[in-house]
Amino acid sequence: MSFQIKIFKGPEILPYVETLADMTLEAFFEYPYLYVGKREDELSYLKSYALSPSVSLL
Repeated sequence: MSFQIKIFKGPEILPYVETLADMTLEAFFEYPYLYVGKREDELSYLKSYALSPSVSLL
């Protein structure tokens, strides 16, 4: 098995925002968080990070 680590910065993150939002909602829905969030809120939150040039995603 092999994998690659890629670093995305600022606007390079935008193509992945929807997937990240879905993953976040799924992860925090489970115990112990039991968080039921709104996809629109997650998208807005993540897009604000993606628009910052100083943010990185691994």
